[in-house]
Amino acid sequence: MYILAGTIFILLVLPLLSGCTTSEPANRTVTELSTDIPEISHNPTENLEIQCDRADTGTTAFDAGTISPALQPGCTNCTLSLLTHPVGGFHGSPFLISLIGYNGTTRFPVSEPSGSVTYTFYARQMNPGTVKYRIFRVDGLYETSPRPLPPNFTVSIEPDSFTVQPGGTYNSTVTVHLQPDSHPHNIWLYLHADVDGSPDAVADDWIRVDVDDGSTMAGAGLWHFFHGMGGNCQDLIVIPQGGSGSVPFLIQTGERDTGMVSVNLTTYPCKPDHGPLRPDELPKKPAGIHESVKPDLFTARSFANYIATLSFSVDHSAMPGDYCYSVQLRTPTGGGDYSPVTVRVIPGMSPRQ
Repeated sequence: MYILAGTIFILLVLPLLSGCTTSEPANRTVTELSTDIPEISHNPTENLEIQCDRADTGTTAFDAGTISPALQPGCTNCTLSLLTHPVGGFHGSPFLISLIGYNGTTRFPVSEPSGSVTYTFYARQMNPGTVKYRIFRVDGLYETSPRPLPPNFTVSIEPDSFTVQPGGTYNSTVTVHLQPDSHPHNIWLYLHADVDGSPDAVADDWIRVDVDDGSTMAGAGLWHFFHGMGGNCQDLIVIPQGGSGSVPFLIQTGERDTGMVSVNLTTYPCKPDHGPLRPDELPKKPAGIHESVKPDLFTARSFANYIATLSFSVDHSAMPGDYCYSVQLRTPTGGGDYSPVTVRVIPGMSPRQ
């Protein structure tokens, strides 16, 4: 279960969530500039055929006149833009600033509390140009109107301006300095990027700052909200022998979720009675059924929606019946091992002699 912006969103039938760090197979390649994703374009105003359950992470605050349409909450036809346009976002550990230090078991106040987080900009195929950052306090996710900073709270970004070249990756560090008696909680910061030479860049982002004052639940809110997640838009596909088909899979990245995302299909019991399952407990790959995911490995940014296509082709020799799979998703902040999809093979036309 995930709780996002006051909405309860149940993603997994079984509690099989896994950690957010995995090793990627050596033979996989990164999908950065794929332009042949079927039936996906960047036009959020058109009627969408794909219907997916998704969490509401700030629809009421979203302003398409200020924020890139590719970040519209729930957008299911923005994948191509997010994979090809210049993008940027925050990543790393929760932005938690400690007011307390330790010398053995002795606690003492930190004289100059501070913390930092990394923001990365991916130029991709944009023309050479200048990127300039501005950072403000705002009321919450998708808000863009500046608010006054709390007392004894300063924020800076370095570098805040630089020239980019096609294919380049550029890191900047956002740093917050406090005073020992400061106690700001869940302060939202908004980074606005002016990208000269690429007006379609998707580079604005939001992040929260909290303090660890030594109390038991200090900063707890930073750990439980806005994690990367995913779910099937369709959990059953019927394919005749000799046919093929595909279903969409929705990926929602969360806060600080800029980085590598992987999507993998594996066989799975149709009626699992426990979990997580070890690799040797998974069913063998069925004969005559071929599966693929596209894109299966790509650079994503935080607070965005991606559609991966799960494709299946069935040989004429495959036996009719139900064949069950599960999607394994990894994002920098989350994911899961169990999102079931069933391939139902039915009798088909005999191949021509």
